[in-house]
Amino acid sequence: MDLTPWKETVYERLWNWRARMQALEAKSVYAFLSATTLWPVLHAAQQGDLAPLFALGSVAGGVGSNLLATRIQRWKDSCDSEEATIAALEEELTAEPALHAELDAVLSALAVIPQAGQVLDENDRAWFVQTLRAELDRLGNLAPHQTVLNQVNSTITVKGNRNIATAQARDIFSIENYYAAPPDPVADAADRARTRFLDRLRRFCRVLPLPALGGETGLGDEVTLDQVYIGLNTTTRLEEDSPEAAPRRKRQADHEALFRLGIEEPPLLPAQQAAALSDRLALLGDPGAGKSTFARQLLVNLADTLLDGAPPPEGVPPDLLPVLVTLRNLAPRLATIDLNALPGDRHSPTLAAAVRDLAVADLDRLEAAAFADGLRDAFDAGRCLLVLDGLDEVPYRLRERVRAAVAAVLSHFRLARVLVTCRVRSYVEEAVLPGFDAYTLAPFNPEQKRAFAHAWYTAQKDLGRVDAAEAERKAEDLTSAATSDELRELSDNPMLLTTMAMIHQREISLPHERVRLYDLAVEVMLRRWRKHRAGERGLTEDPDLLAFLKDDNRLRAAMERLAYEAHRAGLPDLEREDPEAHDNFDLSRGDALTLLEQPAYLGRTDLANAFLDYVDQRSGLLVGRGGRHRQPTSYSFPHRTFQEYLAGCYLVGQRHPYRALVPHADDGEHWNVAVALGAEELLHNRRNPT
Repeated sequence: MDLTPWKETVYERLWNWRARMQALEAKSVYAFLSATTLWPVLHAAQQGDLAPLFALGSVAGGVGSNLLATRIQRWKDSCDSEEATIAALEEELTAEPALHAELDAVLSALAVIPQAGQVLDENDRAWFVQTLRAELDRLGNLAPHQTVLNQVNSTITVKGNRNIATAQARDIFSIENYYAAPPDPVADAADRARTRFLDRLRRFCRVLPLPALGGETGLGDEVTLDQVYIGLNTTTRLEEDSPEAAPRRKRQADHEALFRLGIEEPPLLPAQQAAALSDRLALLGDPGAGKSTFARQLLVNLADTLLDGAPPPEGVPPDLLPVLVTLRNLAPRLATIDLNALPGDRHSPTLAAAVRDLAVADLDRLEAAAFADGLRDAFDAGRCLLVLDGLDEVPYRLRERVRAAVAAVLSHFRLARVLVTCRVRSYVEEAVLPGFDAYTLAPFNPEQKRAFAHAWYTAQKDLGRVDAAEAERKAEDLTSAATSDELRELSDNPMLLTTMAMIHQREISLPHERVRLYDLAVEVMLRRWRKHRAGERGLTEDPDLLAFLKDDNRLRAAMERLAYEAHRAGLPDLEREDPEAHDNFDLSRGDALTLLEQPAYLGRTDLANAFLDYVDQRSGLLVGRGGRHRQPTSYSFPHRTFQEYLAGCYLVGQRHPYRALVPHADDGEHWNVAVALGAEELLHNRRNPT
């Protein structure tokens, strides 16, 4: 008799079984696990399916008179729920000791006890073993389970895929062979490495760059992405006659014709549906439109599926491994490859390996280096959802190389899903990826703004910063401000709406122009950043450094200069003394020190070093990247828009601001945003208007 369907149902029902036991107020662990095991048989019998009952007879009948089958027939009409089955079984266990042998045989055949222990954490597993051992001792049938309980007590808890009914999960956990085979330390180590990778990636992707936008800097009390994430739409409209049909892009003439006729246009295609429809997706958007946020939330959702058994993202195969590669970190790696020195048939494998090797190298940052072999295996099998984030941050001269690397990854590893993010204006000419479907993110609509405002203040309430009444009041007030005529255009942008929420949270009136919003956000960032608490790790008591941190003008000027130099480092033209010096938007520690030790800023090398050490310990406008822990090799601004704003501020802070702006206005797309923000800064904030 094939027990596999029964086993799969029981294994799936055992996930989170203790919470269900508590909810049903069951008194006996043994009775609860037995009822959980028997309920699929009883339920099938109630539906007229006797196959599970025959399976039960084949197992239990071998050790007794098949009392369990008789009980199932009796309970078929009286036990209409698992709760009723538990109550009936608790009574039968006391009145009919002969049932114990048959129950023990069934529990052993399906490996219920080891599986129940596997899904618990360390504390709950200790409670489980102690409680069940005491119950079995009272019932007089501890001996058949003593060895198994000892094994459960000594094994490492596996926090893996909830969908433990799958063949893959059975292979990983070796549940069916638990009684016969000893644990495989190599398999256990591989599974722990995979779990750690998924958990660390999920944590990393859930972090919002709030300190870089003026948010709190405390540890462990931040708002996370999943608390405030609002589903995004694309600018593509669904078919008018069938919202479920495949979408098509409507021509501008169609839009205008519908508008003239007064016909409401079809709804926008959600970004998640675009990801479901396209296994090769280029997600485009303006700065701050939510491209990276969407991609990271997608990775979080897939990690939730693999770790906790949550429903997979719509249209995404649930067995794919989520992988994140930041393209600005890939560019320097690609720049070092001399394709001319390689045979033609080695170009594609070499470029593909560079992408994979960067993903493997990033495991160190996630503290999951032990998963290197597992990640390579996933690439080789093509079972990845690979996010390539920030094509617009790749230097122009390397975009063709990056495009070739993406093509190489697709052909060499045949990855199941690839998503690339890029700014709209940057996805042209050599940046366009062949074979990719391009969708552009739509601005937030009023409903999305309201949802975000309430999610934001619900998170603040959960963190204990406001009570329920104040959270509701402030959410409605933020919604009213965000949808007002004055701020509607700004709040269309998710990043700016987040900045507005943080300013609003401090009960500071919201400005109507984006540069005033940026200016206020930077002021808040610097004020929080330079807070000095005595004895805080990594901070110095040097009075000269403390004086610099408290000097608004000097600190702001240093940030503007660093932003300008960081942005300039990403410009691939011949005006720089060494156009090959930087392949991304980072400044090396050496370059940052050279700048900061100038008299206008810190004036001394030791103070410049102390300031960068301070930066390393406090998330904010500037962050360290690369190198060993607490020893960054380069520095950059977490959100490029604020780098562009501060770079623009540096330009208009010069003696002749217009003369400083004009040359950069001719530098094309790379300087477009910075120049525009600089001009707006000059107009609205009146910085050095001469």
